[in-house]
Amino acid sequence: MAFLLGSTWLALTVLVAEHGPVLLVAALCGVGPARTALRHVVA
Repeated sequence: MAFLLGSTWLALTVLVAEHGPVLLVAALCGVGPARTALRHVVA
């Protein structure tokens, strides 16, 4: 179990290290519209 968790964290770390900027942009692009939509729903 510990090995599985460790390898998962390792894979995530490598993924973020290699694709950090892409993931960041994707997260921002996803959060922006979602926040705007939420604001429209609340308002």
